[in-house]
Amino acid sequence: MKRGWFITCFLFSLLIDQISKFLILKKLPYGKPVEVLGEAIRFTFIFNPGGLFGIGKGMGWFFVLMGVVFFLLIPFFLRGKRSVMEETGFGLILGGATGNLIDRIRFGAVIDFIDMGYKGFRWPVFNLGDAALSVGIGLVLLAELRRRRDASNSLVDRSS
Repeated sequence: MKRGWFITCFLFSLLIDQISKFLILKKLPYGKPVEVLGEAIRFTFIFNPGGLFGIGKGMGWFFVLMGVVFFLLIPFFLRGKRSVMEETGFGLILGGATGNLIDRIRFGAVIDFIDMGYKGFRWPVFNLGDAALSVGIGLVLLAELRRRRDASNSLVDRSS
């Protein structure tokens, strides 16, 4: 089966991640919030040496290793026939992970800049690669839930 959705989503998510980080690196001062939509959305350029939400500071090489391992496991996850949703999800996951892996190799940390909040609550700063990873994981999980539901319905239909 051709992997058009996978390749397209991989390249798209990797490119928007790396282009956005290039622009942030060149245009924004480090650590100074710039309001985009008032306090709700601002860009705050930081380097994140840890993982998601800053967890695992000082474990940068662990995250590099995990990125490489995941990259090597993608053919295993894509074996057999996959739905468009799964191919899209895996493409987004790999694109986001690759973008963050590039940062870790280049800078020893990931460039984060999307800073969201409401009435004093701030979400941890993240980047477009993180967003692609999150959406991709959601799509893969949703596809798996659908597969299980369809398999369960198929068993019920056969027993009727």
